Amino acid sequence: MALIQFRDLAQQGIIRDVPPHSLPLNAWSAGQNVRFHAGKAMRAPVLKTWARLGRPALFSCAYRPASLEDSIFFLGDDRRIYRASQAGDENVAPENWTPPASKLSPSSTSLGDVLYLNVPGAAPLFWGPESKKFTPLPGWDKDWSCRSLRTFGNYIVALNVSKGGTRIPQMFKWSDLTLAGQPPSSWDANDPTTNAGENVLEGLSSPIIDGLEMRHAFVVYASDQAYLVQQINNEMIFSFQRLGINGGVIAPNCVAEVNGVHYCFGTSDIYRHDGTSRESIADGRIRAHVFETLDRDATENFFTLYDTINGDVIFAYRSSSSDAVFQGKGCNQAAIFNIASSTWSFIDLPNIVQGYVASLEQGQRYLDMEKAGISFEMLFATYLDLEGGHTPSIVFASSTVPDMAPASRILAYDFVDTGKQKNLAVEAVCNAPAWIERTGIDLDLQGADLATYKQVLRVYPQASFARNPDTVRISVGGALTPSGGDQWKPAVLFDPIKQYKVDVRTGGRYFSYRYQVDALVDFELSGFDCDVASGGRR
Repeated sequence: MALIQFRDLAQQGIIRDVPPHSLPLNAWSAGQNVRFHAGKAMRAPVLKTWARLGRPALFSCAYRPASLEDSIFFLGDDRRIYRASQAGDENVAPENWTPPASKLSPSSTSLGDVLYLNVPGAAPLFWGPESKKFTPLPGWDKDWSCRSLRTFGNYIVALNVSKGGTRIPQMFKWSDLTLAGQPPSSWDANDPTTNAGENVLEGLSSPIIDGLEMRHAFVVYASDQAYLVQQINNEMIFSFQRLGINGGVIAPNCVAEVNGVHYCFGTSDIYRHDGTSRESIADGRIRAHVFETLDRDATENFFTLYDTINGDVIFAYRSSSSDAVFQGKGCNQAAIFNIASSTWSFIDLPNIVQGYVASLEQGQRYLDMEKAGISFEMLFATYLDLEGGHTPSIVFASSTVPDMAPASRILAYDFVDTGKQKNLAVEAVCNAPAWIERTGIDLDLQGADLATYKQVLRVYPQASFARNPDTVRISVGGALTPSGGDQWKPAVLFDPIKQYKVDVRTGGRYFSYRYQVDALVDFELSGFDCDVASGGRR
């Protein structure tokens, strides 16, 4: 035989559900912490520490007003709400507010410069431009609660409502119209002077889990069904129609909207729909792997997030896969779908409890400077010069786990060397090595039949790095049958600065290749050649 060329390494991504020997030559059978773009396999963004939290976080969200800098909030394990900053945590929970202990996931939403936070079992709260503490919603009975709180047009929507001791799991309840910078003043469905109302979706056979806007409509999700809600120009306010998409969501916070399309983490599939047609984006690629390894006892921590920077949809979950590195009750893995290329990849997550988009460019607070002994007279600046920016970042909140340092964190999802957050620390305790592998390479389409014994002699990687990675590990293995298991040779160290090849020697009717970079460094693998010799027919 001769040199076998592996090119266009971003075309197929990672495919876990198809037997490796049936995959195209440029597909990958497994991998972690890589992504695929412009024909290359490359280091996925890492997690950079923006702030350490004073206590474990159960949930987190961001306040993103138009004219003020963003704020990061989290619900602590003491059932208090804190505003996080690099200077420390600030308790911003209402006075005498203690929500019941619950395993159900909180939710948050924003409208008109007001952030709404819902903790199931307690009355929802809001935070506005002038807020110093979170405040209960006006017009909302203190004995009411809901499963999820969302926005739709100029309304706030409560889903799966409990009124005192009466739970109404199919209820869709909406507020009166909101004004900019203010929460709605009424939720009274019996007051004809307001637009507030409620409707029980009797066609649902299971409780409402969540909902989200879709263009000019709203989709309500149960575990296996969905309803389309639209505004109408009469006293009914909304119309309700059951969707025939044959799908729901596995938990709250598990649907993301991208250009009028919903990407849903369902109970047995990952799919997208536009309100009319439904398409599985995981079936035949990673669906079986994800749903066979996910922890259904931890679904309340799952979430779906659109990465507006990289064009990816992130499906975060708790996995029992042997590939998962981190432990804890939060999400330790994410399956990432790139919309442009329709490829899948995976990343390790250090016990993440929520993700969202926010700006981390906070300005200096006068209170913090005062604590540090800095007065305004000592500054050669105006108050305007102390303001932060509004550059969006993908943000994750992690919770303490035994193998991490004793602090939960707010983390920025950013490329190591080429990212925007160059001043943030990249801690090894929050990140894992990047690796990709392909097993079951039989070369039958390259002229070697399945009876031919192949010998891999050398590998010529085509790789580039942002800086010297110190150590790159290349492993080659072989197998005699598709199900016989790979016999991996010890990894060979490769110096991409000084070497252009690595010498290996392994054999089998099927061979495997693994590329691993332990260092936290940006890299690109655009191709590689394997020098393969025939060992005869056996």
